[in-house]
Amino acid sequence: MVLATNSFFLCDTVLSLNNAFTESIKIAGKQITNKEINFKAFNEIVINLEEHMEKDNVSLDGIIKGFISFGAITLVINYAVRYVTIIFGIIISPLAIMFACSDVTKGIFKSWIRMMIINLCFQWIVLVLLIIPISFKEQSGDWFKIIIVGTIYLLYKMNQFIQEIFGKITDYNHSVDRKIF
Repeated sequence: MVLATNSFFLCDTVLSLNNAFTESIKIAGKQITNKEINFKAFNEIVINLEEHMEKDNVSLDGIIKGFISFGAITLVINYAVRYVTIIFGIIISPLAIMFACSDVTKGIFKSWIRMMIINLCFQWIVLVLLIIPISFKEQSGDWFKIIIVGTIYLLYKMNQFIQEIFGKITDYNHSVDRKIF
């Protein structure tokens, strides 16, 4: 009951720790690239890249430009959903923590914890991915265009990738108990 009552404080503490870790990744990225690591810097690179591309939509540059535009819109929607999911997770935290009291509802609590961890860790992986294109010195060649498309594709597929990795996390003690008995 004490944990459920103080769930907002616990969530605030976890978010503060997550923010501190995120800032440390940004600082490390800035030391590597000499640029800020955020979507604003990534957007400026994409805009500069699009200015150097041809206007023909049938060419390779046109296809890349279309993929970048579609990818950017999709990423905005994905990150908006992730943001709202974290807010929802915080709002239901007292109820989710209370579900940990019973063996019958403990699965709901574990799902809530997994959802929160996945959504918070996602931010770190995205920042590490953004370091790759931001660190490039030559930003006008074909390789850089491929790097941008690859980065957007990875950011788009990252949701599925992280779900596959963290979705396999189970309760180790519970699986050991099943093997013994």
